[in-house]
Amino acid sequence: MRSVCFFVQKEFWELRRSPALLRIVLIGPLIQVLLFGYVATLEVRRIPTVIVDYDCSPESRSLTQTLGATEYFEIRLQARSLAGARGALERGRAALVVVIPRHFGRDLLNGVRPAVQLLLDGSDANSTRVSLGYATGVLQRWIADRVAEGATRSPGFRPETRVWYNPNLEAAAYMVPGLVGLILTIVTVFLTSMSIVRERDAGTLEQLIVTPIRPWALMLGKLIPFFVLGFVVITLAMALGVTWFRVPVEGSVLLVYGFSLLYVLSSLSLGLLVSTVSRTPIQALFTSWFIMLFVMLLSGFFVPIENMPRFHRVLSQANPLRHYLYALRAIFLKGNGLDVLWPQALALLAIGLVAFGLSALRFRKRLL
Repeated sequence: MRSVCFFVQKEFWELRRSPALLRIVLIGPLIQVLLFGYVATLEVRRIPTVIVDYDCSPESRSLTQTLGATEYFEIRLQARSLAGARGALERGRAALVVVIPRHFGRDLLNGVRPAVQLLLDGSDANSTRVSLGYATGVLQRWIADRVAEGATRSPGFRPETRVWYNPNLEAAAYMVPGLVGLILTIVTVFLTSMSIVRERDAGTLEQLIVTPIRPWALMLGKLIPFFVLGFVVITLAMALGVTWFRVPVEGSVLLVYGFSLLYVLSSLSLGLLVSTVSRTPIQALFTSWFIMLFVMLLSGFFVPIENMPRFHRVLSQANPLRHYLYALRAIFLKGNGLDVLWPQALALLAIGLVAFGLSALRFRKRLL
């Protein structure tokens, strides 16, 4: 029993000698619970919505106000034509378009069931189903209220639903591009986070320090092998998704690789930054996992970005996985080009350069 107490005391002493690891273990879970308690929800809210009102009657304006007054829809634009609404869907500025036809108000007053067209972005199959249910429910409740007020004799409306980019609402079309990004993140961040720590454990870090190699050159040399490995992972994952799960690639495959290049730079630089601030393999592992939870949950893969509180939406702008997943789905399902996705490309490039620069600064050719 005395020997057990000795080893218990020894382990506690080791923990005291590693305050950085202790902070990650104790404070990290508290931060995650506080942040992700607001994010981890299956509800769909603030659906970006565009209204195309061809009627411009008091009834159509009342319907528009009712949609905007709910917590489920956020009216981003009131377009004058269907062409503008299509552009909003294509660029990801809207997930739902409500088209109110001409004579909508007159048909309601005459007891005719008016047709209301609902156009949905099917990129996220689950959110699309929920959005359709919400929109139909609000429309039915609005007409029921009008009937109760004696403002109409119409028994209801005729919904005309069209789903774009994923007409059959297949889950694989949404999941596979997202899984490509998640797998790539796990491989690149975890492997590179151990690179500098591994050199220190092997006793070769001192040899690297005394060489005339510049810090940025050493960092670049550390990254290139994982660049190659990352592109192998991307190629295999995409090939499996296209051939086995029949996920369409509507856009340019070269553009997919271009965005993958920028994302691999970002994730590898992030892993390398973790490696430069970690002193032991276990510390690097815990730090990587702590960061990975932030990256995954703030990426929009599990929870739509629109559902998150404002603070989390702003914070997710610094998440490279968010921009990469958006670009992948836009290329795979919508066929978008760089003319639409250039903001995501610039964001990935900026995040990668900042993370790489910080890694080079942290490694000052001395024993960290």
